Parts: sequence; structure tokens; C-alpha cells
Amino acid sequence: MAAFGRALRSPSLTVGLISAALGAVMVAHAWGERFFVPGLGPSAMAFPLVVGVPCLAVGLLLAARSLLGIDPGDAVAWPDRAGALRVLGLLLSTAIYITLLGRLGFALSNFILGLATLKLLGRYRWGVVVLVALATAVLASLVFETLLRVELPRG
Repeated sequence: MAAFGRALRSPSLTVGLISAALGAVMVAHAWGERFFVPGLGPSAMAFPLVVGVPCLAVGLLLAARSLLGIDPGDAVAWPDRAGALRVLGLLLSTAIYITLLGRLGFALSNFILGLATLKLLGRYRWGVVVLVALATAVLASLVFETLLRVELPRG
């Protein structure tokens, strides 16, 4: 019983459950959508499925290894209050990103997510935050639209 209690506090279980949950959300969101657009190639819904399935599988494997005692790892050192608020902020900003992606479009949603992420993770000046978020949003749009020819949400 002590081994099971130790497994419940292991990083493998924590990361595994979070990865499995994120993968399940991605797969559920993309399930039933068209993955290929005739004449254009993969649609924007191909990405969540391609990333979500491995994320779900790896998460379940990590959690199972921890619960079976194969990889119990060290106990998780949970963040202090400020760290917990940052983690909660990142989860909330990601949920908002997913919710607004269809309405605002890929580039604007990525810009807003970049702003939130950089402000939550670092103590950068607003000018740096805006420049990095803008560059990331533009670069991601160019890579997916131009190089990969993925049809992205326009908003």
C-alpha cells in the first residue's frame, strides 16, 4: 500500500495523467472532422489528431508505469502559491485559446496566447512580450500555411 501511495505522488503519474488528458481533449476535438481537403492537403484538424493520439498514448503509458511500480520516481515538489497561480493561468489561457481559435483565427489567437504565456512565465517588458508574441504568431502562420499548406482557421 505504501508503494501505491508513493506512486500517487510520482512525477510519472502526474505528467502521464496531464498528457493523457490533453491528448484526449485534442483527439475529441478533432474527431469526426475532415483531415484532408481535396487539392489542398491536410486541414487544420489533422494537427490535433497527429499530436493528440501520441500524447494520449504516452500519457497512459507513463501513468500505468507509475501505478504498477515500474517507474515510481521521486515525489513531486508542488509549486508554491505563485507557481500554482502561474500554472493555473497557463491552463486557463490555453483553454481560452482553444475556445477562441475558431472565432479569432489562428494568427490572432496565437498572438494572444503568446502574450499570456510570456507574461505568466517571465518578467519581461511589454515591448519584448509584444515583439516575441507577434514574431511567434507570424512565424507559426507562415510555417503552417506556406510550408505545410495547412488550412488554418481565419476567424
